[in-house]
Amino acid sequence: MHSDSKTVRLHIDDEQLDLDSFKKCVDSFAEMIQALSDDAAPFARWLFSVERGSMIFNAELVTEEEYDLGPCFEVISGFVDRLASGRDVAVCPKKARDGYLKLASALDAGDEGSARAHIKVINGGCSVKEVPVYRAFEVVDEPRDYQVVGSVTGAICTLNSKRGNKFGMIDEGTGRYIKGKFQDRMLDDIRSSFKRRATVSGILTYRSDGTIVSIDARKIVVLPEKLPSLSSLRGILEA
Repeated sequence: MHSDSKTVRLHIDDEQLDLDSFKKCVDSFAEMIQALSDDAAPFARWLFSVERGSMIFNAELVTEEEYDLGPCFEVISGFVDRLASGRDVAVCPKKARDGYLKLASALDAGDEGSARAHIKVINGGCSVKEVPVYRAFEVVDEPRDYQVVGSVTGAICTLNSKRGNKFGMIDEGTGRYIKGKFQDRMLDDIRSSFKRRATVSGILTYRSDGTIVSIDARKIVVLPEKLPSLSSLRGILEA
C-alpha cells in the first residue's frame, strides 16, 4: 500500500465464515463502495485486492487525472461512517445503502454483540476510522434540498451529452465533486470548457449543512488556468 493511498478495507474477523458467505461479503462490499465513488468521485476508479492468506479485502481509490482525491475521499469516509452507525443514512446513495445491507445480511450481523467484520478507512497510510459491521438501519427521512441562484468555479471533469446532458466538476473551493446538468443550447460551451477551469452559473441545489449537491447550468465562462502572481505583474502597472 502506497503512503498516499486512499483505501477502504473490509476485514472479516470470523475465520469460520464459509466460502459462499465470504464471496457474498466481497460482492456486496464492492457494490457499496462503487456506489459511494459514483456519487462522490465518478472520475476515479477502485483497485481491488485480497491480501493473501487473510480475510481482508482492499479497495484503493485511484485516478489517472491530476485531481486531489482528498476531499472526495473525505465524503466517502463520511458515508461509510453513516452506514455503519445508522445515523443520517438518508444522505448516502441508495445503491450504497443496499450494498451495506447485503453485507450485513451475508455476515448475519445483528444489532448487538460482537461484530463479525470491520470496515477500515485508510488515508495516506493512516487509519482514519474503523467501524464494525453489525447493524442494519432504517431510512426515516430523506434529506431536504434547497435551491438558490449562484455559481461554482472549478474544473469540468465529466461530460455525458447522450443521457440527459449531464456533467460534473470539481469545486476548486472545496475540492468536492458536484453533479450538473445543462440545456441543449449550452452543449458547445460545455464541450469547449471540458477539463478546463471555468465558472458555471445557474441554480444550485444544496443541503441544510451547506453542501452543494448539484447545479443546473445556465451560463459558463472559461477562466485562466492559473492566476498571475503579484511578482509577475511588477513593472506592468504605472505608479
